[in-house]
Amino acid sequence: MRTYKKCLATVLFAMALTSSPAPSKAEFPLDAFTQTEAEKFYFTGIAHQSQDNPSVAIEWFRKSAELGHSEAQVRLAFAYANGIEVPKDISKAMYWNQKAAEQGHPTAQFNLAVAYDLGTAGFQQNKTKAFEWFSKSAKQGHAKAQCELGNIFSDGKSVSSNTQEALRWYRLSAAQGNAPALKQISLIYEEGKGVLQNYIHAHAWALVAVSLGSPDGYVARKRLSEKMTKEQIAESQKLAPTLLGK
Repeated sequence: MRTYKKCLATVLFAMALTSSPAPSKAEFPLDAFTQTEAEKFYFTGIAHQSQDNPSVAIEWFRKSAELGHSEAQVRLAFAYANGIEVPKDISKAMYWNQKAAEQGHPTAQFNLAVAYDLGTAGFQQNKTKAFEWFSKSAKQGHAKAQCELGNIFSDGKSVSSNTQEALRWYRLSAAQGNAPALKQISLIYEEGKGVLQNYIHAHAWALVAVSLGSPDGYVARKRLSEKMTKEQIAESQKLAPTLLGK
């Protein structure tokens, strides 16, 4: 049964700032004349944020967001969702998040998908819309959205069950170091769900999860090791480093 513990390590909006850290000096446009007004306001907000002046940063993000800057909209949404220098207001958070999502911001699209999937933050539960927004975010490379698509195709509840499609999205997510996706791949091979049961592959994927410090990876490795021969474990150990193409 799918739960958000598999792929959502954070609550709504928790990835908004961590996925978009303050840029270094090298990332600021060298020529201010090439910047739009929205960009100037946004980078002014970033400068104040880096100087630990969040209240001023939020106001610059607001100015930028009102001019349509999607990253500023996501940051303003994060502020409202968490009560950072503004009164906590989920309705306003979702207003700005949706603005950014409609402009193609992958984190905002992911947040919107979660809201539809759970029926939270003032949104009526709608699995079809959740799938659409997860898909948009995942296609832009959002690791957690990719993992959620894997869950959706694995469950086969809101779309037809498709293990190969689930594995495709899990692997894309896993390639970005998303441990929950690694766990799901390991489980598919361990249980033989839509594929031939293969403890060697299951154990190898669990080893990759262990390499990322995943507690679930340690549990899976131990469970699988008890079912395998020493020769199988040795083969798995050789296979693991090749799985993510590293």
